Amino acid sequence: MHSLFVFLPHFPYNFPTLCISSIATFSTTISMIFHVFLLLSLCFSDYGVLRVTSLGINYGQVGSNLPPPDKVLDLLSSLKITKAKIYDTNPQILTTFANSNVELIVTVENQMLSVVMDPQQALQWVTTHVQPYFPATKITEIAVGNEVFTDDDTSLIGYLVPAMVSIHGALVQLGLDKYIQVSTPNSLAVLQESFPPSAGSFKSEVSGIMSQYLQFLANTGSPFWINAYPYFAYKDAPDNVSLDYVLFNKNPGMVDPYTKLHYDNMLYAQVDAVVYAMFRLGYSGIEVRVSETGWPSKGDPDEVGAEKTCDWFYCSALYIDSLSVVFGLIDNLDYLLVLRFVAVFPISEFRRTSVIFSQICDWFYCSALYIDSLSVVFGLIDSATPANAAVYNRNLLRRQMKKEGTPLRPNTRLEVYLFALFNEDMKPGPTSERNYGLFEPDGTIAYNVGLSALSTTPSTSTSSFFLTSSADKVKS
Repeated sequence: MHSLFVFLPHFPYNFPTLCISSIATFSTTISMIFHVFLLLSLCFSDYGVLRVTSLGINYGQVGSNLPPPDKVLDLLSSLKITKAKIYDTNPQILTTFANSNVELIVTVENQMLSVVMDPQQALQWVTTHVQPYFPATKITEIAVGNEVFTDDDTSLIGYLVPAMVSIHGALVQLGLDKYIQVSTPNSLAVLQESFPPSAGSFKSEVSGIMSQYLQFLANTGSPFWINAYPYFAYKDAPDNVSLDYVLFNKNPGMVDPYTKLHYDNMLYAQVDAVVYAMFRLGYSGIEVRVSETGWPSKGDPDEVGAEKTCDWFYCSALYIDSLSVVFGLIDNLDYLLVLRFVAVFPISEFRRTSVIFSQICDWFYCSALYIDSLSVVFGLIDSATPANAAVYNRNLLRRQMKKEGTPLRPNTRLEVYLFALFNEDMKPGPTSERNYGLFEPDGTIAYNVGLSALSTTPSTSTSSFFLTSSADKVKS
């Protein structure tokens, strides 16, 4: 409603009469565009078009009202998800997932690193937490810690490589090393430089241990996992970072001045920065995979890119319907079509626009709504978080469908894990931290990114998604 007071005084008294002709033409054009994109939306979201073999989804457990593992397995099965990662060795999950088609990556929690660096303790850990469930439960990797290099507890860095060596040694001793890899996810903050990608380098304070870690990966053929969030780059510098660039939308991109490689999105640039950082330490053959990436669907008012507005298509439809009431140009645009067309339609906005669709709102209210929608249609304010989240994840899905590599490694498909499966209400920090999920705890879709297509895909489909857990399980 604030826009009413900002913009309305600038309109002449006879604004509706003066603008009726041009607005009628524009609204007709928008209406045509609306129905074209409605058709495209139908094609991409309900008929099994999204078929991806390398995408992951975070399965977080830091919530008070999350479904039990058997319900989660049912959800994964309905979505034909075949790989999962959890940040612990929750026995209930390991037992429940036995004899399923879901492969699991399990995790040694950070607080256990100082223990399992002892070879005997590592053997006991593997014997207790992995061996009893394998091979009925398809455990394919052990993540030793999470973001250890950038953890507030700096002592963990010294434990990391010895712990990884001991865990791998235990797997060798038990004859499991051929089936189970060992690695660890890293924060992008481990880099000193990431722009341009060819300038990628690790922070000097971790370079010594990092070399030992990379040597371990090279010796065992394990990947380097990175948690990469273009959202944070946009949030920290919205005036300097193009939203289209971070959302995988069409944009001019950037050219690395040294390699002349062209990047049309930030995620690929971040991944290649890691590759160059490894080059600088003498390692060139290690695969880089993205262990976490995503965009929150809600945030605090001061979180740029996470404040509540509306997306372009939603506001375009909203704009058309506000005109239908204010100027009487369009009759009863079908709300169900709008709801079907728009990827994101917040409940609060439904209450607001339901008034418009029933055509009982007053001129001033709809004028403000019209102005608000125009401000988004013509780029005057930022897009909403639900829309950004849907656009980011959907565009990433489409990239994964193409089995793309990065500009530096175009022939190596980039493996990516989305963050997260559920919204988790017990996570600390800003509101955005609790709102990365594609699903609400009750299993309803938080916003439509196209995953629902898999639930209607025939059982003969070869499509699959990967699932990963976003955080440590809350201890009871």
